[in-house]
Amino acid sequence: SVIECEPVTDSQIEKENYTEKGCLQSLAFECASQLDNDVPQVVTMTRFIRPSHNDSISIKNKFFSYHPIQPFVKTGKGKLDFKRIFYKHLINGEVVQRKWISYCLENNSLYCSNCMAYGERLNPAMKESKFITGYIADIKKRKSLYINIDRHENSLYHQNSSSSAVRFNLNKHIDYIMNHNLMSKRAKEVETKRKVLDRLISIILFIGRQGIPYRGKQEGIYSLNENGNHGNFLELVKLVSNYDSILKQHIDLSIELSEKNKSKKGRGSLITFLSKHFINEKLIIPIGKSIQNCIVNEIKESKKFSIMIDSTQDISVLDQLAICVRYIYNGIVQERLLSLIVCIDSSGIALFNLLEKELLRLDLSLSDVIACSFDGASNMKGIYNGLQAHLKNYNSNIVYTHCMGHVLNLVMTECTTNILPAEDVFGLVEQSSVFLSDSHKRMLIWTSITGNRNRAHDKLHRLQKIGATRWWSKDKALTSIMDNILLVDRFEIENSKFITFFDFLLVICKGNFNSKTKYMARSLMNNWSKFEIICVSILLIDIYTITSPVSKYLQSKSINYLQAWKMIDTMKKEILKKRNDNYVLLLLKKCKHFAETVNYHYFNEDLVDIEDDFPQKRISKKKRLPGENCQDESRSVSSFEKFKLNSFNVLDTILNSIEKRFVPNENLLRDCYWLDPKSFSNIQSMMKHNDSLKTICELAGVDRQAICLELKQFASQFKNFLPNLSFSDINYKNDTNYQTESSNDTEGEDDVTKKPDFYKFILILPSTQVSCERVFSKLKIIKTKLRSTIKQENLCPLMLMAVEKDIEIDREKLIDNVAHSSNLLKGLLI
Repeated sequence: SVIECEPVTDSQIEKENYTEKGCLQSLAFECASQLDNDVPQVVTMTRFIRPSHNDSISIKNKFFSYHPIQPFVKTGKGKLDFKRIFYKHLINGEVVQRKWISYCLENNSLYCSNCMAYGERLNPAMKESKFITGYIADIKKRKSLYINIDRHENSLYHQNSSSSAVRFNLNKHIDYIMNHNLMSKRAKEVETKRKVLDRLISIILFIGRQGIPYRGKQEGIYSLNENGNHGNFLELVKLVSNYDSILKQHIDLSIELSEKNKSKKGRGSLITFLSKHFINEKLIIPIGKSIQNCIVNEIKESKKFSIMIDSTQDISVLDQLAICVRYIYNGIVQERLLSLIVCIDSSGIALFNLLEKELLRLDLSLSDVIACSFDGASNMKGIYNGLQAHLKNYNSNIVYTHCMGHVLNLVMTECTTNILPAEDVFGLVEQSSVFLSDSHKRMLIWTSITGNRNRAHDKLHRLQKIGATRWWSKDKALTSIMDNILLVDRFEIENSKFITFFDFLLVICKGNFNSKTKYMARSLMNNWSKFEIICVSILLIDIYTITSPVSKYLQSKSINYLQAWKMIDTMKKEILKKRNDNYVLLLLKKCKHFAETVNYHYFNEDLVDIEDDFPQKRISKKKRLPGENCQDESRSVSSFEKFKLNSFNVLDTILNSIEKRFVPNENLLRDCYWLDPKSFSNIQSMMKHNDSLKTICELAGVDRQAICLELKQFASQFKNFLPNLSFSDINYKNDTNYQTESSNDTEGEDDVTKKPDFYKFILILPSTQVSCERVFSKLKIIKTKLRSTIKQENLCPLMLMAVEKDIEIDREKLIDNVAHSSNLLKGLLI
């Protein structure tokens, strides 16, 4: 007979699922017994025929689609509480549906669809669960019916079956579903492979951060047991495997499998995670993208950023364009390499299009760029067709800064190239360095002298050559011969660099060398003995003691726009103080004292005779020709006056060059004056100037009146932001001590940047683009002759690893991305 059933509605059923351990989570099963419009139906026994162990997946899928069958019986035998059977009350009061249980009206029995479809086949001696063969739902005969339902639900057999059902519905392979032991074994294999991959990532990061090559000649895995050049990567893998059992087991298995397949052509299906293709495509490139994504996410959080761009030609004759960014993240100024790309066309419009395309690829916008910094190349700084012009056409508020480090280098280059005495000094310095380095015999004598005379690191002292691109090269080259401390005591003169160099020349002159070498040594000694050379050298050294610390500090990442300009302004004032007769007289006194000290040291040496004053030159007189009634006046300029004029010429050249080259962005620098804590005492007079903070407020997009009031309040409470630093300490006691100045500014920087937004705007402004120069230094290390043909897609990730060493990547996420790159890797790693 037909038994009337009531269908289950959506309001009656709570959604509930199972995890692999039997916990309640999503299991998207559709109940085949849910009916529409309350139409009674007949459920036959065919719905409860258990699938065979050898049945196909489609048959089991069809069986499982019929369940759960959970009708609410209005008439029938027994007094069963079907709500208690089909639903479970949790401890927290929530009611969830048991989707694993089905009820057969025809034989009045309960069935577990999970165990029927995916339960393990037991031994014939073992008795199967009654919920598989049919549990008679008679409360009179089965008084413990509800207890048995809970007991079966919590049994290990049911949990394993439910876990297999979940995996089946997640489209996992059926081989892993049918056997829980096999599933557990596979999970351990996946975990082991992920650990192996994690160790390989660590090795690649080490190689990338150290900037060393990773490829070798013999890269076949079957050759790892042989002696040969396997490359740094495989050699490090072998080294680490000696102390890591997981990696050791993987290497041994890979070698064994690789030896079996080495005679076969093609890649095959063997995956060892050690091939060059896997390392390049699956690890190095994704690591580079992960580092790049970290930088992009920090930029997006900062919202505004600045760009620094420069290009150089590498060893493979490609024009490499470095794009660096400056932004604030967690209150700290960051300067990072964003990308390294090949530049085919170096025109201004081509550079702009290349920059815009690269930022668009990284999901960044040029509209968020507030400033840019380039070197002095015309295609970069050109105001009509340069990159600067095209950026300002896109956004007129972009602030352009000519790299102050490059500008200072141009200033010092200008003062030493157009003045004859300075050219003579540096020509002599270069000649001395070349004379030493051209012969290993001379270098052996130099090493012996410095080793016996000096201690620790000073034993490695060498004469430096003047580099074409190193900003500090002239200073370092000159100070490698002439001492910074000019007033040297007679008892300390033996350890001076000048005496060491002269002792070296004396050994050459008296040693067993050919006549040409001895002549060159005597010539160098005579030229360095000239009083004019000594005076000009000491003048330049005295200037470099002011400019070199500024040049070095301008190359730091933490420096901001205001700090850079303050240092340039202080340097200008210090140089201006030296332009007077008293300074020249003091300098002359130092030179004479130095010459007398050296002569006293070489009292018994005939070859050494240091001039202690300017030589008296003969006054040239022109012959009076017939018919001339008067005689031309002779030029009676003394040697001292000539030296004074040359000294003033050097100083004036520096001062004029600073005035000429450091003039852009005057209005912005004038506004920066009010942001300096040294100016807070005069902050009340700021409102008297109608243009105060006008430029910076327009660029930052803030209201000037509100900012002026906020800045006044901030200035009045500035002492409270620096409880451990007195306000008088802000007025730097010694402006020439640039390191102290920078540290004082930095101490308050974290508190200051938390205040008005325009402080952050100023901090983002780049004063230099030396980050690009640092990138090129790494590029020279990475792209050597051994790797001159490296692909650009591999070069950029290696550069990011070498430059941005402090960025940590999410390794688990990286391994997941590697796994999803192919179905084969997905089966091994997930």
